[in-house]
Amino acid sequence: QFRCNRRRGDPPPFLFIYYCRRGGCNGEYSSLTSSSLFGTGLQPVEAAPSEMANLNWKPFIYGGLASIVAEFGTFPIDLTKTRLQVQGQAHYQEIRYRGMFHALLRIGREEGVLALYSGISPALLRQASYGTIKIGTYQTLKRLFVSRPEDETMVINVFCGVVSGVLSSSIANPTDVLKIRMQAQGSLLQGSMMANFIDIYQQEGTRGLWRGVI
Repeated sequence: QFRCNRRRGDPPPFLFIYYCRRGGCNGEYSSLTSSSLFGTGLQPVEAAPSEMANLNWKPFIYGGLASIVAEFGTFPIDLTKTRLQVQGQAHYQEIRYRGMFHALLRIGREEGVLALYSGISPALLRQASYGTIKIGTYQTLKRLFVSRPEDETMVINVFCGVVSGVLSSSIANPTDVLKIRMQAQGSLLQGSMMANFIDIYQQEGTRGLWRGVI
């Protein structure tokens, strides 16, 4: 498409067929060569791409997949961290573990190897939501401020990281609560992810699912 910059009163360009809409000249031309545009007041106008074409879904998809793979690989270490953190509290007064490696060995020996993945279901669900939203939102926000990576500044990166982190953590908090509860219980006591979700909701309400979000 081409827009006519010709002013009213100017002689019409010859060898072109054009039309003017009411209210001004907004000619649309076809079959024009680039060489024939010079000297006639015509300039090419690029068609605006659709919003869906501009939206890049790759950061969301790849970010979610990467987070899921990373969570599955490091989950036993995360489980031992949770067990070490909660021991000595009201419901877990016995000091059972002396460190990370001792916790890994004792959990595997007493509860089975599968116990090292207690709570993996809500953990993967959390990463599918948290990782997808965080990484995808971070990259999208940066592109709103700068179009080229070399134009990025520390302020922009920090701002986009804070906004995307707060948003993703707030949305995915119920799955984080489920994961921690199931890790602390162990495979011998816990039920399914949905059973724990219903139990928390019935006993503590909606606030229980968003406990610790602030």
